[in-house]
Amino acid sequence: MIKAIYRTKKKGSATVEAILAISLFALIITGVIGAFLYSVQSNYAASVVNQASFLVDQGFSATKSIKDTSFASLVNGTYGLSSGGSSWSFSGSSDTSGIFTRTVSISTVDVLTKQITVTVSWPPQFTGVSNISQSMYLTNWDRFVAVLGNWAIPSTQSSVNVAGSVTIVGLRYVGNYAFAITSSGSNNFIVFDVTNLASPVQVTTLSLPGTLNYISIAGNFAYVTSSSNSQELSIVDISNPLSPVSTPLNLSGNDDARNSYIDQSNNRLYVIRSNSSNPELSVFSTSAAPSLVSLGDYNTTDTLNEISVQGNYAFVASTNNSREIQILNVTNPASISLSGTLNLSGNTDGVRSRAFGGNRLIITRSDGSTLLYNSTNPLSISLISTYSAGGAVNDLSLGNSNQYIFMATSNSAREFQVVNITTEASPVLLGSLNLSGNLNGLEYDAADDRVYTGGSSANPEFLILRPN
Repeated sequence: MIKAIYRTKKKGSATVEAILAISLFALIITGVIGAFLYSVQSNYAASVVNQASFLVDQGFSATKSIKDTSFASLVNGTYGLSSGGSSWSFSGSSDTSGIFTRTVSISTVDVLTKQITVTVSWPPQFTGVSNISQSMYLTNWDRFVAVLGNWAIPSTQSSVNVAGSVTIVGLRYVGNYAFAITSSGSNNFIVFDVTNLASPVQVTTLSLPGTLNYISIAGNFAYVTSSSNSQELSIVDISNPLSPVSTPLNLSGNDDARNSYIDQSNNRLYVIRSNSSNPELSVFSTSAAPSLVSLGDYNTTDTLNEISVQGNYAFVASTNNSREIQILNVTNPASISLSGTLNLSGNTDGVRSRAFGGNRLIITRSDGSTLLYNSTNPLSISLISTYSAGGAVNDLSLGNSNQYIFMATSNSAREFQVVNITTEASPVLLGSLNLSGNLNGLEYDAADDRVYTGGSSANPEFLILRPN
């Protein structure tokens, strides 16, 4: 009897051991299979992303080949690509390759430059991400003027007298159109057709609220700052220059929007506002313009005048007499920080800030002093030279491979000035014009070797200036 009980217990124990062994084996097999499947999935996901990257690169190469055939083929819009043997062309609004869909978006940067964005997307179930998007710029080098005119003897080629008593306070040029903002209360956004340089024409106007302060342009949009408490910023669609359309943006508080800067490489808009308890600097994403997305703010106790960005740093001209130049780290717009300051001699405000060439910076002061800096190390910029315009520099533009500075000034004897900085240590006045009123807005165009400018009502308000 005792032996029978022992045998029964032994048999039951063996069954439990077998079950445990089978369960353990099943767990091991499940883990092995899971690891294998994860490895396969990871490899497949990497393969998908690699294929998408290839299609992006191919999209850029194809668009370059189209541009090399004809820059005029780069018409703003979103397209697919089609290969016709040895050549590429735009076709439809997208193209497909297996699970991938590719689009090529084209927008205007300036008369010589187009921004190309290639996006490749795929169903999200295949990988953790579902698209890749990259941008590049293509330039129409053939349109550059082979021989620069003699800017030692500038002259007025043509002009437009705007009806009424108005003053152009800002101006930008894109394509065959100049876009100006004025001091008047209505019809204060003006479009000039300059296709015929000898006979420019005012083609349309738009009324924006408030006192307009500054205009900047990128792609199909003009960004206009103003004093309006309900529309401190107007985003104007200029894709059809004959029929501009404004989208309002009401910023928090009632502080005027004074100035703006567009960092096209990062699709960011920097807006400077009047000094108050609210942030004086706001940063927005322009990727979905005219809808803007706030990226961050920066609050200072100073009045800021103008900002320019170079890489991860912004150079801000201010009225603070102990730090006329402020250097901000804008790597992360949500966490902007002050990286350094520069105290200029005297108590004259810093007014204009222009970064260019990757390692140069121009600061102008309210007395007309123009300072050229080496900004190779943004945290330790060094003065190269100083030039005096003899009056406030209201706007400036660079030309001749950044060797000339074209200036709109308040100097009553030479409102327009061309400064040669070929020898950076010794800038010299190359040429000038004595006009009947101050100039406020100015843009140089390398394609036509012309300056488009505007100013007070004592002038024909809009002028096209040419070299001899």
